[in-house]
Amino acid sequence: MSGSKRGKQTTYVLTERVYIIFDTCTQIARLVMLFTLLVCINAASPVPKVTEEECADANVPVHMRDYCVHLFIPLMKCRRENYYLPWRCKFEKKAWEHCEHEDYMDRIRKKRAQKAASGSN
Repeated sequence: MSGSKRGKQTTYVLTERVYIIFDTCTQIARLVMLFTLLVCINAASPVPKVTEEECADANVPVHMRDYCVHLFIPLMKCRRENYYLPWRCKFEKKAWEHCEHEDYMDRIRKKRAQKAASGSN
């Protein structure tokens, strides 16, 4: 991770394609959490990482209890703590949206593979 100063903001380069600008220690901590979660998501299995009891304790609606609920719970906690301000909780939202997209793409790939296998018989 390399960094360069620009006034009060700092730019960190995680890979050749990812440039993230932030200005507070809280955002740095969230960035580290996001990067860790993204690495875990890429190597994840399709088994949910949160139990039904944990979902019930966090008051997660039933329709949101999918594979990415382990990222939805911290997002909603952050939103409640920050009064749903749209410029807060960006990193948690981005991690959850990325997980949802990857889950969707996995389901599409499986469906296409299943369709190709049944069509070739």
